[in-house]
Amino acid sequence: MRVLFLSVFILSSCLSSFAAAAAGGPGPEEAILGKWETCDKHGNPQSEVIIYKVDDGYNCKITGLLGEFEAYGSPLCAGCPGEYEDKPVIGMDIAKGLRYEDGVFKGKILSPDRARLFRTTMEVDGDDPDILIVKGYVGPFSETQKWKRID
Repeated sequence: MRVLFLSVFILSSCLSSFAAAAAGGPGPEEAILGKWETCDKHGNPQSEVIIYKVDDGYNCKITGLLGEFEAYGSPLCAGCPGEYEDKPVIGMDIAKGLRYEDGVFKGKILSPDRARLFRTTMEVDGDDPDILIVKGYVGPFSETQKWKRID
């Protein structure tokens, strides 16, 4: 009986150490960090963004324009709501304070070309960690984009 107890104790100690080491690595919420190429619902590139951690949330900043938007240089966000009004699009945080809840990131995101804020969810594709599934919502309607990791 004593040998059985000792064996169980050693096994559970090893498993606890393994679990603690595994938990020390990056969590699933950190998979969103990095540089992404945003694409519209048809897969056409729109911009480069970087997603980074700020305090207890995540922000998404435009670092460059791609595709048809490249020709605009560094446009201002004309007609955009509130703090975004007439600010340069490049360098703009289009999402601030995204929160990780129930396996997805939730918050609001600005679409500079539509000059509108949308509720959003973002999650890394379970089959491909280099794809970020971004959904924008207006009421019961949504639009899905797939962004590609570029770093």
